[in-house]
Amino acid sequence: MKIEVGMYVRTNDGYIDKITRKDDFYDVGLKYLLNKLEIYVSDYEIKKASYDIMDLIKEDDVIKHPILGIRGITNINLERKEIGVDGLTWCINFENFKEAFELGTIQILTHEHFEKESYKIGE
Repeated sequence: MKIEVGMYVRTNDGYIDKITRKDDFYDVGLKYLLNKLEIYVSDYEIKKASYDIMDLIKEDDVIKHPILGIRGITNINLERKEIGVDGLTWCINFENFKEAFELGTIQILTHEHFEKESYKIGE
């Protein structure tokens, strides 16, 4: 997979962000600057990359919205281009979702990151 500036990536650690810069001069292999996280990642840290953020979102990921709060993604309908969200009777269309992500009004927490960072009672 060829990774370019402007692509969105889903990392092995469970982050989704956009690549804003590529630097090949790093000695330790870190070469892609992620926009919102402001960190560099290497090729092996990237699980999947695409120019379309919708290619990276999965069911069971979690979104944080200023009005809706924190909601789980229950289904992704590629045909209708809609995202079903836990507890809502209506869906969010892809274009509105992409725009909100770019503006920073929606944050995505992947299910991998959620599991990794969750505190489990009884452990």
